[in-house]
Amino acid sequence: MSWGSPCRHARSPKGFLKLATPRLGAAVHESLGQLLQACPLVIATAVFWYALQGVVAAQCIGDCNGDNAVGIDEVVRGVGIALNTVELAECLAFDSDADDAVTVDELVAGVGYALGGCPAKMTPTRSIAATSTDTPTATATTGGQETPSATSSSSPELTPTTTPTPRIGFTISGCVNEFPGEPCGQIFATVRLQPLGLTSTIGAGSQYFSFENIPPGNYVLIVVQGCNPFGCWEDTPVVLADEDVFIAIDLVPQTALAPTMQ
Repeated sequence: MSWGSPCRHARSPKGFLKLATPRLGAAVHESLGQLLQACPLVIATAVFWYALQGVVAAQCIGDCNGDNAVGIDEVVRGVGIALNTVELAECLAFDSDADDAVTVDELVAGVGYALGGCPAKMTPTRSIAATSTDTPTATATTGGQETPSATSSSSPELTPTTTPTPRIGFTISGCVNEFPGEPCGQIFATVRLQPLGLTSTIGAGSQYFSFENIPPGNYVLIVVQGCNPFGCWEDTPVVLADEDVFIAIDLVPQTALAPTMQ
């Protein structure tokens, strides 16, 4: 079968298909392959013309299996539907206007997509969600008074950030030595923090005194008992800046406190 004559004598692409379609009954695959090879310019012109007339729809006409491409077998299926030899349910994509039939215009569009490819599918993109807040606005009423009403406005969603809270006070802690030069031991004593007048007792379950939440400044630690048989505890100055302080209050021997004889 030669397709040269229809290509030369058809006055338009639609007329060409009208001449060519009746010949597809006996050997459809072979005939349609010759059609695509023999008249690409005619079919391309047909697609361009029907696109200008709004005939070619936005979807890919003839894409029976939904893979965004039109193959030769799908075009053959469309021709069979047009000739009433194939059920329309075999390829609903050829029925672009949903009239339960496949027309010459739809065949032209399908062949055009087989030659030139289907239009690209749209891919959805994410957008940043905005939160809606209500802003009161004033509206006039017949009584002369204004009644506030809420209008919606969009604002971007904010992510909260955590800021560390600076410390207000610090801890002064320590122990009291029972013997000169000895490390902290179990002793019963009361320590006073001046000038705040705070006291802390040690020996009742703990060998350490502690004063918490003390603001930075200059202080003095005083052992209330003053002395024991082995010596005395001198007042101990403390400078509290920006960190906790630990103090060991030493016992000064009595011999070191005795006045020098002349």
